[in-house]
Amino acid sequence: MKYKELQKYLHPDKYANRNKEEQEISAQYSSLVNDAYKTLLEPLTRGIYMLRLRGKEIPENTQLDQEFLFKIMEKNEEVENADTEEEIMRLNKENKAVIKDLQKQLSIAFFDGDLKRVLHLLSHMKYYASIDNQIQAAIRNKGIFR
Repeated sequence: MKYKELQKYLHPDKYANRNKEEQEISAQYSSLVNDAYKTLLEPLTRGIYMLRLRGKEIPENTQLDQEFLFKIMEKNEEVENADTEEEIMRLNKENKAVIKDLQKQLSIAFFDGDLKRVLHLLSHMKYYASIDNQIQAAIRNKGIFR
């Protein structure tokens, strides 16, 4: 994996006995590699980055249909009300499947150059990523580690 190779080469500990300038450069580049890795690791941040490469941003006031927003509200409530490990893990599995499906659709939209569809899918993915964050917090709070 290129990330590990770069980190191995750039890690600040390797430059502890070097001059101050080399230490600072190592720290800066190591930080850049970490940021790039984190950006590309998650589907949403990766999609937003790829969109920016095409000179576009997700508009703040994206119009989403009421049916979708209602569905998201229900899912949020479901996560908030999940009491058992089974419920939380079921919601986790379902949400991961939705994100994976959105990822596939997003790849196709990028490949086709359909930026309108990309914007639509990324807008939806933002909501599901938020739900994922809630689910992961619930998993941590309940001490579930799978």
